[in-house]
Amino acid sequence: MFKSIFISIVAILLLVTGCSFKGYNFGLNQPSFNKTYADNLTQVSFQRVPRWDKQNFHKSYEIFKKSCKGDIDENFEEACEEIDNYRISDSQKFFETNFVPYIINNDNGTEKGRITGYYESRAFGSVSQTKRFKYPIYATPQTQYSKTLSRRNINKKVINSKIICYVDNRYDRYQLHLQGSGTIYMYSGGVVKLGYDNNNGMAFNGGITEDLKLKVIKKYGIYDRTNAEKFARNFPSQADKVYNQYSRYIFFKEQHRHNSIGSAGVELTPEFSIAIDQRYIPLGAPVMLYTYNDGMDKYINRMMFAHDTGNAIKGHVRADVYYGSGVSAKDMAMGMNNRGNMIILMPLKMHKAIERVQTKDDYLALNEIQKKPIQNIEENELVFEEVHSLQEEEMVVEELLLKDIVEEEESIENDNSSIYDLPNLKPEF
Repeated sequence: MFKSIFISIVAILLLVTGCSFKGYNFGLNQPSFNKTYADNLTQVSFQRVPRWDKQNFHKSYEIFKKSCKGDIDENFEEACEEIDNYRISDSQKFFETNFVPYIINNDNGTEKGRITGYYESRAFGSVSQTKRFKYPIYATPQTQYSKTLSRRNINKKVINSKIICYVDNRYDRYQLHLQGSGTIYMYSGGVVKLGYDNNNGMAFNGGITEDLKLKVIKKYGIYDRTNAEKFARNFPSQADKVYNQYSRYIFFKEQHRHNSIGSAGVELTPEFSIAIDQRYIPLGAPVMLYTYNDGMDKYINRMMFAHDTGNAIKGHVRADVYYGSGVSAKDMAMGMNNRGNMIILMPLKMHKAIERVQTKDDYLALNEIQKKPIQNIEENELVFEEVHSLQEEEMVVEELLLKDIVEEEESIENDNSSIYDLPNLKPEF
């Protein structure tokens, strides 16, 4: 509506006065503002945010305050400074005063995307290599040659890297690499917390877990953790073939904390922290998430926070919910694979920049319609076709997974239902 009104008004002015917007400065020279954040956003009022009044604002207030101590986007600085001026009893007012809500859309204009879950893996380990504990967990190597080695090659040779510990089976090491963090219960006593530190530079391939499931089912009739571990022990060569398809190798670091640390440098909060695509969502952003967890048989409609990123998390409407550690966390994470909607709360500074970007896009579109040359607009203020082209190429690579996964993604993005078509459900806390 805003765009059509704006274009109409400017068109009338051009036709009546014959003037143009030569050299107009849209104020986009802020190096700290990622212009792709303005893509695919539709502004709404808080009155139009589903379940807004039902949120646990006290919890959200505390989590955002904790986020301010991490390495979040600098555009949240003003909100972080303001939070101390609000009592926790005024937490809802804090969010409504310092943020503006936007519905996040896909490139084709639809609102639904894939929502998944992840957890912190657990394993048994030892500082020393023994007959039982023989699978090393590596820290980041000191030399660069490891960047050219695949998982298969790293497993075949000793690399110039500190070995943090050894775990007792292939399956647990595989899960540690998939999840990117974990807890190791040491044979001699004590616990070692592992966090993601680096990788070998190889491409991520998230589809091989399906291959593992098929092989385990073929051997034992059903896929579960017990049978997956049994498969790894009883058929090591077959298991290695499966695991070696996952070419990206993760290097870890020891961490001293209760929960995992995300990309924002903040300790993750189970069921409130999400991993996002940082190209479209800034780290630290509050995000209203609406989806359904089949494993928990539970609707989710709550404010979460962009505390992490992931190699498989690509796209505008895409999130991975952190569920913590342990068996129950794994069950919840494995059950979270559904369609969902997202509304991002942008800080006022970014809201103003987004308005300038979207206003400029309207002006550029108007010039294209009228076949008028665009003059005196600096190169760094033009539409970023090259950036979008690179993004599309990356998406193509990420979509080279199993056919059924690709088809499901297409089905989700072609879902024309609106966030306002959600069933009348109570929020879950």
